[in-house]
Formats: sequence, C-alpha cells, structure tokens
Amino acid sequence: MLLRLWQIPIVEGTLAVTGGSAIIAVPLPAITASETLLVTPSSAIALQVFMQGLVGGFISVVTLIGAARSLPVHVSALLPVFTPIVALGIASVVLGAVPNAAEMAGTLIIATAFMINLGILKRKKWLTARTATGHS
Repeated sequence: MLLRLWQIPIVEGTLAVTGGSAIIAVPLPAITASETLLVTPSSAIALQVFMQGLVGGFISVVTLIGAARSLPVHVSALLPVFTPIVALGIASVVLGAVPNAAEMAGTLIIATAFMINLGILKRKKWLTARTATGHS
C-alpha cells in the first residue's frame, strides 16, 4: 500500500522488491549447495531460475503492484492469498493433477474469506442467524 501512497512507478517498485529478494535468496543455494544441486545440469538450473525469477518473481510482482495501485486496499491486500488457488489451478490444467480433499478445503476457505471481505457473503447476517437459533 506504500507503493500507492508514495506513487512509486510499477517497474521501479518491482525491481526494488525482486532485487532485494534476489540479493538474499540467490547466494543461499551457493552457500548451502547440496550434492544434488552440484550434479544438476545447468540447463535445469537455468530453467528454474527463469521460471522462478522472471515468471514467478518479476512478472507476478508487476501484476500484483499494478493491481494494488488500482484496487481498493481491502481487496489488493488479499491478492497474495490467492497464490495457492492459482497454483492449484495451473497444476490441474497443465499437469492434470487432481486436488485432494485438503487442497479443495483450503481453496474453499480462501474463497469464502475473500467473499466475506468483499461483502458478497454477509458475515454479520450469518452470525446473527446462528445466535438467534441458539447456536454458539
């Protein structure tokens, strides 16, 4: 939300976030390199860096910052919560993975909380109805 307050341009804000993360995260594998990492082909490492760095890091942060600047604060603050839902959807479509019961329950909890936050589901009415029927 500070990006909106300070009017930081999207690309500069993204570079600050992803650059700071890279400064911390990139040296860690080198320091803690396991035997598996040392024998992993460089092409596999390059693909991982590309997918996590450019796609997972830079592009996702650009879109998140763009959304945070244009959406109401209470909505944009919840956008990162949708990461597991999006990942589950991509895995289902691309890999044919079938979500298990726990993953589906988590998705339902996240979606319900988001709808309550947006006012689509009225939490107060639900609580009032439960109290009126004697449920606690």
